[in-house]
Amino acid sequence: LKQAKELSQFEKTLVHLLHVINTPESPFHSLFLKLLPKSFNTPMNWTKDQKDLVKGTELESSILNDATDEVFKSRVKPKLDEASQALGWKKDVDFELFQWAASVICTRGYHNGSNGPYLLPLIDQFNHSSTVNHTKLNVCNGVFFHIANIDIKKGEQIYTSYGDFSNSQLLHTYGFVEEDNPLKYVSLQAHEIYKSVTKILCASDDQIPEAEEDIKKRIQMAVECKWISDTKRYVFSSKDLTVIPEELLLAISLCFIDDESLEEFNKGEFTHLRDILLALAKDEFAEGIYTALIETIARKMKFYPSLPAKSGYIEGMISRVRQDEVEILKRLETHMMEKMRSILQKEMESTESIQASLAS
Repeated sequence: LKQAKELSQFEKTLVHLLHVINTPESPFHSLFLKLLPKSFNTPMNWTKDQKDLVKGTELESSILNDATDEVFKSRVKPKLDEASQALGWKKDVDFELFQWAASVICTRGYHNGSNGPYLLPLIDQFNHSSTVNHTKLNVCNGVFFHIANIDIKKGEQIYTSYGDFSNSQLLHTYGFVEEDNPLKYVSLQAHEIYKSVTKILCASDDQIPEAEEDIKKRIQMAVECKWISDTKRYVFSSKDLTVIPEELLLAISLCFIDDESLEEFNKGEFTHLRDILLALAKDEFAEGIYTALIETIARKMKFYPSLPAKSGYIEGMISRVRQDEVEILKRLETHMMEKMRSILQKEMESTESIQASLAS
């Protein structure tokens, strides 16, 4: 393993676990293997029909990155065959064994900063809770240990926190969800937001292709200026739905700004455009920004498929994830609508004030 520089840390841990499976003479390792689950509920182990149920949810893009049989054969199997020959394994590693071993590491692996994953027998038995945390994980000189946060009664189940994860993240990584998980998040795809912006800018459908090309150039300019990253999505969290990411405000405002101002900036005459865009996002462009986001949210909510009549355990967890995301989308939509009403109310009051002045 020390010589295998081409292996990632995950692959090294994978090889180590597979080596233990092939050489279970150690009583400690033998006991550890007996404690490991025989099967897992993570998406990597789902059927195609079960994976189809997550279309439109945050899980969909995550599952696309999971290892498939094709990826295993082309990228992983050659490395494992080399390790098997070098270490004298008796059992050939097929996709099923790889899938199980990878699931063990994903669901039970510990990290120390950017290092890991590590398999830590015994303390990997602690279950997760986002509301009840008896212990806190600490690492000192490469040693992992848990310290009790509160007094623990004899016979009481010990919970720890795996991190601030939504049910979507918990299901993808660990294969379970929490009914009372307070953390929920949802993302809006950047290209879907720009689609909504395009509709606002175009008076007719024949203007859309040109507008789409113009928006693409403007966003690329913002990326090159390092105002925004080349992100594919913007995340909204239940922790604070009132905050629109600054990058998103810049991106949409840049789409709305007039060609003349943009041309001046390109000539180097408009050096403070970034600050101006953020100011316009809170004033002149605010209505357009909220309109675009409301339309994007409404369009996203249409993509949540309905569950089949007969639901199993995994289907139930998927349903929980979808409920969380629909809930956060509705709350986000409500917040955006309230902001829109506030903007329109101010515009109405301003108009009435002007009319009153003219009348007098």
